[in-house]
Amino acid sequence: MKRLLHYVSLLTLCLFIFLAFASNQENEGISDEKTGKVENANFDLAVSSIELIRKYDENELAADREYKDKILEVTGTLEKVDRGIGNYYLILEGDKYSYTGVQCFFDKENGLADLKAGQEVTVIGYCNGIVLNIHLKDCILKKQA
Repeated sequence: MKRLLHYVSLLTLCLFIFLAFASNQENEGISDEKTGKVENANFDLAVSSIELIRKYDENELAADREYKDKILEVTGTLEKVDRGIGNYYLILEGDKYSYTGVQCFFDKENGLADLKAGQEVTVIGYCNGIVLNIHLKDCILKKQA
């Protein structure tokens, strides 16, 4: 019985190490050289959160071809701000008929605590495609008017 407990403990430890490593890898992306300061951030395409979600809902493969692995400037209505393991994120709403949102991941809290649900925000980030929500990583919150 003790031997089984040791194996389960070791397996659990290995799983936590793997998850920590995977989480760290996901946060690598847009370099400072490419983004510069928020005011000068470069992006490939500008799109609204509603349009981005609509494109993914209609045809995921076509949307991946158009948006995945590109730096997007996405503007939409803020649904919520939260934090995960080692990062912070916000979710931009789609239209009232969509369950999908645009989930934007940030390395730091910079300015997120000042946002309120229902507010229009603009985010620049690297599109990873869709997994329940459309994922943008290494995001920068564009200065709000």
